[in-house]
Amino acid sequence: MKNNDYTSLPTLNPESVKLNGNGSNGNGIDKTIAAPVSVQTLALIPLIKKNKGLIISATLFVTTLCATYALFLHQSNYSASAGVIIKDSAVKARYVTDTYSTTSSQDTSPVLNTIELLKSDKVSEALYYNFITKHPQEMKRLKVESLEDWQKAYADGKGIVDTRNIPGTDVINLSFKWQDPELAREGMNVLLGAFQQASLDVNRSEQRERYLYLEEQASDIRGQLGAIRDHIRDFKQKYGVTNIDEDLKNYSKSKQDLEFTLNSVASDAASYSTVTSSYRSALGMPLKQALAATALGEDENLKNLYNDYYKLAEEYASLSSRYTPNHKRVKEMYAKLKQTEQNILKQSHRSLPGGAGSLPASATMDDSVPYSLNVPNGNVIADKTRGDAVKSMLDAQAMANGYGRKAQTINRYLSQVNQRIKTLPQIKTALENLTQQERGLSTALDAVEQQMMDAKIREAQTFSNIKIFRHPLTPKNSLPPSKSQLILFGLLAGLGASTAFVMLREQYGKTAIAFLKSGTSEQVPA
Repeated sequence: MKNNDYTSLPTLNPESVKLNGNGSNGNGIDKTIAAPVSVQTLALIPLIKKNKGLIISATLFVTTLCATYALFLHQSNYSASAGVIIKDSAVKARYVTDTYSTTSSQDTSPVLNTIELLKSDKVSEALYYNFITKHPQEMKRLKVESLEDWQKAYADGKGIVDTRNIPGTDVINLSFKWQDPELAREGMNVLLGAFQQASLDVNRSEQRERYLYLEEQASDIRGQLGAIRDHIRDFKQKYGVTNIDEDLKNYSKSKQDLEFTLNSVASDAASYSTVTSSYRSALGMPLKQALAATALGEDENLKNLYNDYYKLAEEYASLSSRYTPNHKRVKEMYAKLKQTEQNILKQSHRSLPGGAGSLPASATMDDSVPYSLNVPNGNVIADKTRGDAVKSMLDAQAMANGYGRKAQTINRYLSQVNQRIKTLPQIKTALENLTQQERGLSTALDAVEQQMMDAKIREAQTFSNIKIFRHPLTPKNSLPPSKSQLILFGLLAGLGASTAFVMLREQYGKTAIAFLKSGTSEQVPA
């Protein structure tokens, strides 16, 4: 047997090794044991020596392929890491009625809910706009030309963002992968900022929605309040009221003043009417007749005409007794008498327009007394005493008439005041109903506006649930596999693959030879 002939080495058959020397373990069951590993390894050494050229060649080939890829095609990635703590900030606030909580369920996990924000559009868009603005060449390398392209490439972020939650804690370790270490750190900073902002927007959105809801309610209340105030203004203008209680007080005082004045005026009117009646009785004629008589009596021209008339009448009477009516002198005197009567009538019209008439057509020379010129009872007041009495009666009548008209005016005002006092309570009731509605709407508006202010304040005071406790640093080492690791991997892979190939070829080659030999022996005659 040759030293380098591995076929001459004795082979170990596992089935040939038995327990207790007879293959039994005492229970009648045969068990085999495998050959020791060291024996199998010793058996491979001659096989490796025999095929060392093939193994070396295959190993070098695979190693060369991996080295070429590592040196010219492989791009190492760098990972910037950071740590954040998720704090559950359940917002509790007053909404329109009672206090309520914004947490959806006690069974939810704030950490898992917050991690989902990494998939939000806000985070994706923040990364896109940062890289497209500051590093457009990187986006060209990734063949990203639009936000839609980036969203397809970014997807849910698992390609470049990795998250790990430490069990039992609210801590999340984040990592951001990129080929440039500086860009990896920059991307992580952008990611953290967008992550915090997304959490802040979610927390603030509820306060914002509450504010918008309250603003809508306030706008509706303002419209109703404006309408009711316009109604109150029109109502006051229609009924001429400002402060009804004050108006009632003023009208009541005015009523008392008017009633007092009316009594006084009525008393004065009655007093002057009494004076007028006394003068009327004393003069024996009403005021109108007395005025006419006074006017005629105080006319000097009329007095002269009357004197002339009486003188002519005396001469006419004397001539009539001496001569016949057709006598020349009687006719001349009669003509003068008639002319004087006409002059008296004309002068009477001047002194008392419409008060004197004309001589009747039946007046003749036989009339013993001339016509009275339409003066009642033929009275003419020419003396000073009766003239003063007529003037006093005239003044008293004027005062009585004036007070009478004043009393009528006061009665009219008093009637209006009484009517106003009667209707003011009804107006007050209607106005109080409108005022109560206005007060209720105003109170509701103040409450809603206060809640709007609270919502604004709460929105401004709302914080992000994400607190950064470890900021990212620029990574110094690339992520595995490195170039040297790829080359070593190629070396090991080539060695292992070639050895496995040699072993498989040897095993299946021996089986084939044995099969061919067994077939040949069957064809040879014994």
